[in-house]
Amino acid sequence: LGKLIADGEKDIAYELGLQKLPPVSVEQALNVSFSSQVRDLYDHQSWIKDQIIPSTTSDDETIIKTATYEGVIRKQATFASGPVTFTSQSPIPAETRMQSDTNQVYQVLTSGEVQDGEVTVIVQAEEAGVAGNLAAGAVLTLLSPLPGTGST
Repeated sequence: LGKLIADGEKDIAYELGLQKLPPVSVEQALNVSFSSQVRDLYDHQSWIKDQIIPSTTSDDETIIKTATYEGVIRKQATFASGPVTFTSQSPIPAETRMQSDTNQVYQVLTSGEVQDGEVTVIVQAEEAGVAGNLAAGAVLTLLSPLPGTGST
């Protein structure tokens, strides 16, 4: 915007036969106004450029509309799931709830039996989408204690 204003000042001064425009004048005000509008047009053209061919710089709406037009159906979010191993002398019942350090809640899908002092169960996030994803080795904490089972 600064370059547009400076170039506009030079052009107006040249057309009026002046060395430089006065710092406060109608011409200065008009120049700033028109330069701002030109900058808005440049920004809009840049946005259009990003929408023409869908890419990482495109708006989500553009990507979705293009995918729909091309016949690509958007997949719905799924629930993250995976194995969790407990140190326990007791089986872990289905529907046992636990929480990650990011406050995401997970629930045991099927109960697990004790093998060598450990119980491995499959858990599923209660919230669909990437929010439920955890790195391997992440620690979960039981929301309610279970007899003979560590809380994490």
